[in-house]
Amino acid sequence: MVCVEERAKNKQERFTALLHHVNVDLLRDSYYGLKRNAATGVDGVTWKEYETGLEDRLKDLHGRVHRGAYRALPSKRVYIPKANGKQRPLGIAALEDKIVQSAVVTVLHHIYEEDFRGYSYGFRPGRSQHNALDALYVAIHGRKVNWILDMDLLPKPRQVLRPHEWPYRSRLAGSSLDEAAQFECLDHLMNGRRSSLKILLQVRFRGRAAVDL
Repeated sequence: MVCVEERAKNKQERFTALLHHVNVDLLRDSYYGLKRNAATGVDGVTWKEYETGLEDRLKDLHGRVHRGAYRALPSKRVYIPKANGKQRPLGIAALEDKIVQSAVVTVLHHIYEEDFRGYSYGFRPGRSQHNALDALYVAIHGRKVNWILDMDLLPKPRQVLRPHEWPYRSRLAGSSLDEAAQFECLDHLMNGRRSSLKILLQVRFRGRAAVDL
């Protein structure tokens, strides 16, 4: 993986083949990186059961992946309760699917880590929401902050809350963004255009105090 990470630092580099990095050693590391007491998928195979004859299993899995014979099983659908009384759907993968997914994620992480911003914390190795909260605390107390924009992606694609439905409307001093403006802000955020986003929000909020992001 070191060679992948080094090549990813070259912004002119283009990766055309990655599957050869998914070898038996990486599959083994991925297996041992799984939670040992996690719920089973539709295959019903536990972590402990798979450990029996592990090397033969991994060699067989590696062979199926590389000759195109590997087929992921359907995920097992379960629901867990949320604080608001609703249920959150979860998909539990079969054990071999977890191993392959983890191996592929490891390869991709070494490539995309080079492109992430320092202030990105979601789904990155060694980072969590606690690190994000710590960074936010330091920023708020160490700089002059006039505005905090709290945005969340909703569960349905392109589903947008109308102004009267915005949960954080009070934080914006009574101002609200229409649908087009919300997507415009999201586009700026996703593409790292923070300075132009600040100007955009100043205009949208009728020239009020600047937005510190």
